[in-house]
Order: sequence, then structure tokens, then C-alpha cells
Amino acid sequence: MGIKMNKFDEDALKIIFLIKRKPAILVDKSVSCLRSFLDGFAIGYSFPNTRSVFPDFQNYVEQYYHCNLAISWNQILLLHTNSEENAFFLFLKYLNNFWKRTR
Repeated sequence: MGIKMNKFDEDALKIIFLIKRKPAILVDKSVSCLRSFLDGFAIGYSFPNTRSVFPDFQNYVEQYYHCNLAISWNQILLLHTNSEENAFFLFLKYLNNFWKRTR
């Protein structure tokens, strides 16, 4: 069940690894700031054919938490943590697990 990485996904992953090493790039260690940053990256990178960064990650988080609410992965993580910063680090952990499972 592998997900084939294209140039867009590879570049997004490189940026996330950079943010993981230097979270100050975002000003705040916040899952909401991270989501906004990734959305902006996706729009800038793929305009006018805007797409999401790691679209299958949404399903991964929904399945992990057995969540059928119509909310985004960052909101789901916020519901299961007590802060933006904890949700930020949870995203990094889950993204790592997601890529390991889908390769």
C-alpha cells in the first residue's frame, strides 16, 4: 500500500524536516501555524491547480482517532491535546508514522 511520492510531496517533506529541526521558522510551535504554512506552500507551489499537502494524512488521522467529524487533521489533533505546541509535536510524530506505514 505504498504512496508514490512526487516532486511536490518530496519538497513538502523537506520543508517539514527543516521545520522539525528549526521550529522557530514558524514563529510559534503551533499546529495551526504549521497548517497555515503548509496550505500557503501548497497554493504557491501548485497554483493554479491547488492541491493539499499529504491528502491521505487526513484519512490517517481520522482513522487513528476513529473520528468522523468534518474537521481537518490539525483540529483533530487539537481536540486530543492540551495545547497548540503539543498538537504540533503530535503532527510530527504521526507524519513520521504515516510515511513509514505507506511506503
